[in-house]
Amino acid sequence: MLDYWRQQDKKALFENLMWSKPGSITASSTIGLIGGSKTSFLALSKAYQTLQNQKINIKLVVPDSLKPTLTQISQTEFVTSNQSGSIGKNAHKIMLKLAQDSDACLLIGDAGKNSQTQAEYELFAKDFPQDKQLIIARDAIDLVLEIINQLISQSNLTLIVSFSQLQAIFRKLYYPILLTHSIQVSKLVEALHKFSLTYPSTIVLLWQNQLFIAQNGQIVSTTNFKQTDIWQGILPANLAAWISWFPSKKLEAISCATFEKRQHQKRS
Repeated sequence: MLDYWRQQDKKALFENLMWSKPGSITASSTIGLIGGSKTSFLALSKAYQTLQNQKINIKLVVPDSLKPTLTQISQTEFVTSNQSGSIGKNAHKIMLKLAQDSDACLLIGDAGKNSQTQAEYELFAKDFPQDKQLIIARDAIDLVLEIINQLISQSNLTLIVSFSQLQAIFRKLYYPILLTHSIQVSKLVEALHKFSLTYPSTIVLLWQNQLFIAQNGQIVSTTNFKQTDIWQGILPANLAAWISWFPSKKLEAISCATFEKRQHQKRS
């Protein structure tokens, strides 16, 4: 087995960190949660519930098209919607204020494909404060893909991607490794190893029921995951919680988050 690849199975790789998880909301961190549109907010809702269960302080920025649905949720900032019912013009200024007031921000998606929304997400990602953690998942990845070359070298960035999204990132960066769906797992791990040595951002990839974490050339994989774990918003929120607690130990923190999520699935 490759010396930079560790597999997490029946036992957590970083047990000491598992026991360091905050036990109350007063000792916990604050996460800014951004996403949703008039026609889609399931992942936003699931992510919010997951962060609540982790005793995270949550602040929201959502389009005002969701105001009738989310009126009872505290610490929610409603921004102007566009015609599609998603985040509209000048929202990035409010999103950046949220980032300053949080330990980490999660772009959870459900954002639609409106060009104005894309422009706001791009402005937010480019100006995101370097002393905070930014986690981007689901369709929010697609909204920042055009500027990925400006983001990928940020060590405070975590991208939670599908295989097709990783392929798109490689193409946008002209990265000289071809990813195909028939790739052998060892070759995929080698590609992630080389990529994460080139770029300091963190990659979390779900491929063939395995979750791969790549940071600074190190790879950790955990089995028994499904696409719905990401697309429902639950796993990205769990990862964001752990990253917000231990930002200087992201590989270890995300490994703990994936192990915790899998153990919860076994019990439920």
